[in-house]
Amino acid sequence: MKFFRKHKTVIWLAIILILLVLGAMIAKEFFFSSDTEAIYGTRLSKIKEVPITAEVKKKIKNAFKEETASFAIRLQGRIINISMTVKEGTTLEAAKELGNKTLEYFSDKEKAYYDIQIIIESKSESKQFPIIGYKHHNKESISWTYDRAES
Repeated sequence: MKFFRKHKTVIWLAIILILLVLGAMIAKEFFFSSDTEAIYGTRLSKIKEVPITAEVKKKIKNAFKEETASFAIRLQGRIINISMTVKEGTTLEAAKELGNKTLEYFSDKEKAYYDIQIIIESKSESKQFPIIGYKHHNKESISWTYDRAES
């Protein structure tokens, strides 16, 4: 007991120091818990099991070369971004069919893993374009933006 009474100040300072260190460690974990995780977290952990290769992209691009003025496909995480410009005179329904046709080039496994976003623009001065279609990986079909009436 004499030891504790004699060194009471030092013991209290040591306890306070230990509590401060523990508090700092807890605060660090709370505010910086994902230091080592990637930007997308663990959502991309299985992306190597379902790759979209350059060959697949080239095959799709070549399939639409005749029907479109321009066509681009880009992968961003779990989203496949497809942008195309249809030729002048293409109707809205024909453009949507082109968008729906892109799904045929992906396997069921790829469609079940990736979200697909399609942006279709037109060379003509139509107020109905651009249109955007989106297919969630859990859905079977593409949802399109509302049609804008031509005036």
